[in-house]
Amino acid sequence: MQVAVHDDVGRGTFLAIYLGSGVTATYASLVINVLRKRWATYSFGASAATYGVLAATCVLWANEKLKFMGYDIPVGGTVLLGILTGFEIMASRVPFLAARVAFDGHFGGLIFGSVAALLYQHEARKTLMVRREATADEGGT
Repeated sequence: MQVAVHDDVGRGTFLAIYLGSGVTATYASLVINVLRKRWATYSFGASAATYGVLAATCVLWANEKLKFMGYDIPVGGTVLLGILTGFEIMASRVPFLAARVAFDGHFGGLIFGSVAALLYQHEARKTLMVRREATADEGGT
């Protein structure tokens, strides 16, 4: 199944997920660096924002097989999210990469994107129930 998140959730929600993931990731990275007393580090959050959108896609289509750049991914969204998270955990343990990549930010983006997608699904269900109730009320009178 080929999915385009911005087409399904709307461009405003897509932008909110992207920017929110980037901001949350940057803040998470900043907090971790301050706690570790690493004062001369920085991060931008763009890769983490992309991870947030990817996590949202995986959550929204948890049981669907996805397509990426024309290639079918043979697992569902939930499995793909688990694989990506596992990859990030393993990569964060490689000293050469850990010194150059803000994995804390990537985790922040993954978490924000996942939570944002769950909240979006919850709101969409509430809206659907309200519409069904309104339709039932109109038909009953």
